[in-house]
Amino acid sequence: MRVVSLSIVAALALTSSFVYAQEATSLRGGAVVIETGGDEISAPDLPDENSQETAQTKTHKVNTQDTTPMDSSWYKVDRGIGQSPWNVKDLGGNTFSLTVRPNEEACKLLSYDWFTGGKFEFKVKTASDMPGIITAVYLASGDGRTGDGAGQGHQDELDLEWIGKSPASVQTNIFLNGVEDKLLINLGRDSSTSERIYSIEWSDYNVAFYCDGNLIHSKYLPRALKPMQLGISVWTTMGGWPGLKDWGGETNWWANGRNGRPATATFEVLSFPKK
Repeated sequence: MRVVSLSIVAALALTSSFVYAQEATSLRGGAVVIETGGDEISAPDLPDENSQETAQTKTHKVNTQDTTPMDSSWYKVDRGIGQSPWNVKDLGGNTFSLTVRPNEEACKLLSYDWFTGGKFEFKVKTASDMPGIITAVYLASGDGRTGDGAGQGHQDELDLEWIGKSPASVQTNIFLNGVEDKLLINLGRDSSTSERIYSIEWSDYNVAFYCDGNLIHSKYLPRALKPMQLGISVWTTMGGWPGLKDWGGETNWWANGRNGRPATATFEVLSFPKK
């Protein structure tokens, strides 16, 4: 699988197509449950065999053997504005804890390498145990962004996000040229109380998201995505704009007897594409 440097990140600009919750009727294997906002469904087993995205997945399936364990030199800790780098702990064996506390915004680590596809697999226990805390694993081209608080710019991005006000769900995001396609999927178990294995498989024609080896969402891509960097983060909606708080919830460290207790996620990075 190719890995490219930041200096050759290409700007491939095409508009993306949206996937709305109404399209959940094309998925089989699980009862469809539309929640408030119209963008949450229960996890399907498989997409419809007649769908375009399934045909593309079969034809262009990622070579899942083309992955490798990593050594500790693959990542760096983000020390940018709003980050708390002291809260990122390397526990050894490519396992990390990321913590946020009252009056802290975020902490994050990033890969040195940039990727053009492959399989990315993680074991995650999230920090998303109250509204306003978001745990995320993502790939992003980053063009047009100057920091976490900046606008979405023109980046391509693939996300798994766990939102504290919906801890039993995971949200998948697919950005093409800054335009978002999102889906909130109910997995039936609090992500902050137990570890589960999640993966992203990405080719020029398709992206697929898995939980514990089960397909939870796949999407045909109208074009190859830009080269993207891997990120792992925990962040809060503290100081965010109203729409962000509507989506992620309001951070209140002293509600419901929490008394300022910090929130910690653990991540074990199992594999990503070979160089």
